[in-house]
Amino acid sequence: MRLAGQPKGSRAFGSMGIAHSSKGISRRRFVGYLIAAPTLVAAAELGLAEQAKAVVPTKQAVDLYDLSDLLTDATRPTANLISITINSDGTASFAMPRAEVGQGITTAVAMTIAEELDLPVSKVNVTLADARPELVWNQITGGSNTMHSIFTPVRVAAAIARGALLEAAALQLGSTVTQLTVKDGVISAPGGKSATYGELSAKAAASDTTSVQVQLKSRSDFQVVGTAQKRVDALDIVTGRKRFAMELNVANAMPTTTAPMAPHAKSRGRARTMRSRAGARRVGPVVVGMALGASPHVVAPARRASRRPARIASRSRLISIRATWAS
Repeated sequence: MRLAGQPKGSRAFGSMGIAHSSKGISRRRFVGYLIAAPTLVAAAELGLAEQAKAVVPTKQAVDLYDLSDLLTDATRPTANLISITINSDGTASFAMPRAEVGQGITTAVAMTIAEELDLPVSKVNVTLADARPELVWNQITGGSNTMHSIFTPVRVAAAIARGALLEAAALQLGSTVTQLTVKDGVISAPGGKSATYGELSAKAAASDTTSVQVQLKSRSDFQVVGTAQKRVDALDIVTGRKRFAMELNVANAMPTTTAPMAPHAKSRGRARTMRSRAGARRVGPVVVGMALGASPHVVAPARRASRRPARIASRSRLISIRATWAS
């Protein structure tokens, strides 16, 4: 019996329709073989239609699923737990569950939110969120994955907010959503009436949590994403207003640093030297090297000597403690 579409000179095996032809493997990608042996032996080959050749494969496993895919998939179960807030002053706020360490993700996320909300980037305030156990893996910064994993969830949250604002505006302005236009956080109706996001923020608030379907903006309509923008934190960085982790004033905490140590007896001598440094409170071993804890607001004269800590310094609120070794 020949199956529909089965070429002449080929054989079909059961309902699978697996075929073998004297002219080579059929077009079906699941290929079965009857192997010469004393008893019945069958083998399957998945997706290979030609004999293997000694050449470098054009597709590697990483082309199909890489580290970024893994990190992104790990964020999906809790992607709906991030939220964007529209404030009464017309700005939008987002607490990002990632670490900004100079790579510019606060700017990229602000641009993404501004795009979907039709807001100026300057009116989007992106801060770094505190740790949230419920987010599980959705707060890992690494693998150049932040924008891969957060781009769509942030767009969805912004689009939902925009939709709620449009519905509130339609009621206030006596119009329909389809007749409204949005520009720079201002919703306008035919006839000249308008309302700002700030004016609508309370009216657009939901009393119950509900599931909402949204249509994201087409990428062909992007006006912000894909354009050159200044970093949102650039001014704070160059004027000294931006705060870094080492500037945090934690009660009873001592700035601590590590210094490389040689093994054996020399380490003990160097530890004694470090304890004698101005401001040093405690010296203890770590897995590699030794840890030096220093009292804040202690300024030691900068000096450099062979195999001695080079500097322990502090400046008002910005405390910089360093223990390094001269070459």
